[in-house]
Amino acid sequence: CFELLPDQPLPHLDAPTAQAFAAQDRRTGNGDVLALVCDPAFPVRAGLLDKLKALPETQILGLIDYGAVVWPDTDEGRFVLIYEHPLGRRLQREDGGAIEQMAEDAILNSLLPPVVKTLELFGKRGMTHRAIRPSNMFRLDSGAGEVILGECASGPAAISQPPAYEPIESLMADPVGRGSGSPAEDVYALGVAVLAVLTGSDPADGRGAAQLLAEKMTAGSYHCLVGGYAMSDNL
Repeated sequence: CFELLPDQPLPHLDAPTAQAFAAQDRRTGNGDVLALVCDPAFPVRAGLLDKLKALPETQILGLIDYGAVVWPDTDEGRFVLIYEHPLGRRLQREDGGAIEQMAEDAILNSLLPPVVKTLELFGKRGMTHRAIRPSNMFRLDSGAGEVILGECASGPAAISQPPAYEPIESLMADPVGRGSGSPAEDVYALGVAVLAVLTGSDPADGRGAAQLLAEKMTAGSYHCLVGGYAMSDNL
């Protein structure tokens, strides 16, 4: 049903555990779809795929289909996820760089309502996202519209989460074995993402995983990440 276009990579839409390529829906001729070709070194979140496909309209990059293909010139199998093509920009490039800064009212109106609604739906269906960070959040359209969550199935849960976005218990584990966790981990990551876009800066502030873990354990996550920043009571 879908034609992958391996000669048309989309590196700006890569995930840490998958490469992005243009694709086309053969049934409709629609080119507004995206193929994520997963890294064979990591298992996908297979138990989540059908649940993601069955989600009603919500503020997350929509999974349309999935399956295995033989990748050209390699004779090797690759697992491919077909997603809706995001129309808006990331809040941060996946390879790092500046974080889009948002005013408090924009966070309250265009980020928190759609993301919280999505997480509530995930919770009701026994799902967790585990990949909430500015580099995996997109604007819904080409303007300054609502924020939607990116993909969360191309690799093990939370494997690509920066240390600042993981609570103490998860941060103590090897990234590949952090696990699906509970909605609490998603809420934690959302809180850190809000701090990041509010300040327009990296909450880790150059600190590595070991240092962050030690500071979170001794001072608590809030003081470790927020520091002396004066957070509003509205957030």
